[in-house]
Amino acid sequence: MNDSRVLELFRQQGGVVHREQAKVAGLTYRQIDYRLQRGDWIKLRDCVYQHAAFPESDLLRMFALTLGGAGHVSHRYAARLYGLDLVQKARPEVTTRPSLGLTYAGVIAHESTQLETADLTWINGLQVSGIERTLMDCAAVIHQKWKILALIDQARMMKLTTPTKLRRCLAVHAQRGRNGTVNFRNALEHVTDSVPPIGHLSRQASQIVTSGGLPEPRFEEQIFDRYGNFIAQVDASWPIGYVHFYDGFGPHRSRRAQTNRDIMQRARLRNEGIVVDEFTYDQINDDPAFVLRTSIQGYARALEQFRGRTG
Repeated sequence: MNDSRVLELFRQQGGVVHREQAKVAGLTYRQIDYRLQRGDWIKLRDCVYQHAAFPESDLLRMFALTLGGAGHVSHRYAARLYGLDLVQKARPEVTTRPSLGLTYAGVIAHESTQLETADLTWINGLQVSGIERTLMDCAAVIHQKWKILALIDQARMMKLTTPTKLRRCLAVHAQRGRNGTVNFRNALEHVTDSVPPIGHLSRQASQIVTSGGLPEPRFEEQIFDRYGNFIAQVDASWPIGYVHFYDGFGPHRSRRAQTNRDIMQRARLRNEGIVVDEFTYDQINDDPAFVLRTSIQGYARALEQFRGRTG
C-alpha cells in the first residue's frame, strides 16, 4: 500500500486528489474505487475526490475546481497569490472550463473555453494565470483605474513584469475579445518605462487631481537644489515646481529621526521656491474634495511663481 504518499498529496492540496495523481502515487484503480465505495473518499466531480477526514476550506475548493487541467486560480485571488497588497483580502476566484459540474458558494467562478491562453504557472501547488494575464483579468472586475494601476505598479516593483510584457499581453488578448481589455488598455496608457510610484496612494491621489483638470504628475522624482545637492524624492511632482507627499501607515511615522528629516526636506524644498502639499491616507480616502481643492490652489500658486521666474 502507498497510502502515506497519497495522504501527503491530500495534505498539500487541502484534502483533494485527482485520480491520476493517486495512481502515480502508487494506488491501483481498484484500490481507489475501494476507498470510494467504503466512504473514505468522496467523489466531487469526474476523477476528483475529497478525503472524508478533511473539512472544507478555501484551499480544498480551489484544488477541487482546478485539478486535472479543469481550470486555474485567476483574477484577484491570483494577484493575491503573487503577493500584491491591494487584494490580500480577496475571495477565492477561479476560471474553469464550461459545465464543470461543481460549484462552491464561497468561490467566484468564471468560465472560459481558452484556458490554454492564460500563460499558466504554479504557486503553492495551484495552477495560476501568468502575472500579465492576471493583471488584465483584474481590470475586468476592478472598476477603479487607480487600483488597476496600483496593482501594475507593485508587480513592476516586485520585478514580476515590465511595461513591454504588459503591452504584449494586451495585444494578444485584445484580438480574442477577452474581457477587461478595454480597461487594461486605458490603464496602460498611464504606464511608462520610468520608475513606478511606490505605494497606491500616489495613483489614488493622481486620479483625484486629474479628474479636476490638473495635468498628470510624475512619480518618485528626485529633487535637487540650485547647487546640484539632493533634497528629496517626492511622491508626485509637476514641472512648474509643485510637489506632493503622501503619508500612509509606514513605520517611519513613529520614528522621531525620520520625522525630523521629513520636516527638513520640506523646508529645503520651500526654500527653493517649490510649493509643497502633503496629504494623509485618511484625507485621500475620506475627503477627496479637500485633496482636489488644495491641489488646485497649490498648483495655481506654483504656476504663478513659475511664470514670474520665466516671464
